[in-house]
Amino acid sequence: MPSARSPSVSASRAVEHDAHEIFSSALVTMTEAVNRAGIDAVDIAKQRETTALGATYPAGLAASVWDDAAALVGQWQEEQRFTPQMAPERREALYGGWQRAVQATLGFRPA
Repeated sequence: MPSARSPSVSASRAVEHDAHEIFSSALVTMTEAVNRAGIDAVDIAKQRETTALGATYPAGLAASVWDDAAALVGQWQEEQRFTPQMAPERREALYGGWQRAVQATLGFRPA
């Protein structure tokens, strides 16, 4: 499991992050999310900067770089797939605990 270190601040006051640690934490989070949600799978694309692609693809279509949206489908490539590894019974037990916790807080009134 990745450590929960805070970003460090260098002598120049620049904040430094460990990219490997951030990505490792994201993988752990993705695994837990898929397990608890009970969905079929979540795929991570090889292309990390999908925000830029979200702007680039429509612009490219408008400029006729691609003939149609179908031409873009082949550009997406899977790097990693997350599938649930948790037993459905465990998932339901965790969800039940979460529901009880939410119910317990609904009547809370701060002093």
